Amino acid sequence: MKNLRETSIKRCGIAISSLIAIVVSVVTTANSQQTLSSKCQNYFDSTPDYELVEYISGATTLEAPEELNLWCKTLYEEEPNARNAYYLGISQLLSDDSIASIKVLAHAMREGSLEARIILAVIVERDFPIRALTITRDAAEQGSALAMGILGFSTLVRGSPPQDYSEAFMWLDRGAGQGDARSMLGLAYMYAKGLGRKVDRPAALQWALRASQLGHAQATAMAGILYLSGNGVPHLPQEGFRLLLQAAEAGVISAQIAVASQYESGLVVPRDPSRADYWRSVVRSRDSKPFRVDGEAAKLALSYFDD
Repeated sequence: MKNLRETSIKRCGIAISSLIAIVVSVVTTANSQQTLSSKCQNYFDSTPDYELVEYISGATTLEAPEELNLWCKTLYEEEPNARNAYYLGISQLLSDDSIASIKVLAHAMREGSLEARIILAVIVERDFPIRALTITRDAAEQGSALAMGILGFSTLVRGSPPQDYSEAFMWLDRGAGQGDARSMLGLAYMYAKGLGRKVDRPAALQWALRASQLGHAQATAMAGILYLSGNGVPHLPQEGFRLLLQAAEAGVISAQIAVASQYESGLVVPRDPSRADYWRSVVRSRDSKPFRVDGEAAKLALSYFDD
């Protein structure tokens, strides 16, 4: 009888240990999945939408972890909603899987994601700029600050002569009022060049610095150039070079060229031909394609607006 009780106790102990092991395994797996999904969320929380727009159009580079697609796939499987579909689609785009990305972004758009609609419009713009402009205008009229910035720039740069600077300013001003850094950069550009208004370099510097403080690298480069020139603004060459170097390290090609030039001339920083050569090599290594998607991707994206 004693042996029977001992055997029963051992079996019970083994069963309890097995149950604990299963619970621990389930909890560990759940925590692991939660960690992966939170990494996707954290990446997009720290990456402004305008950086995605400028990456797609080839204006800047954008660093993304190799595991981003896995993180976002995990998040979408846990919560299959429009926001997470948007994240998954963007992660696929950053992994150079544009066709899969467009299909997922189209699903996110159908589920109500305005951000997905805007990104698809940016892809459409590669070959169908007029149609893209119409789509973006609709998003801007719905209140999207990101779309306002895109529309302002498009009206400014792509408008048929004479360009409608008043409309460009209106959209950029509205976008900047909602905190969109790209819109702020657009205002800085208009004030610096005197487009549709008198040249106002102090205002240009103010808007460039505001956008720079929000992390816009191209705005940082513009502020650096304004400080270097000292034309209508304080002449602060050392600060100007610091800002240019910051923008160059963030991948802004115009800043990389300017930094190389400064190291070559030695006017602001000590002459350093090796550093000048380094920055020129960085510029030469850049992908020269104006868009990071091809024509087939643009056609596929457009097809979802024709449904």
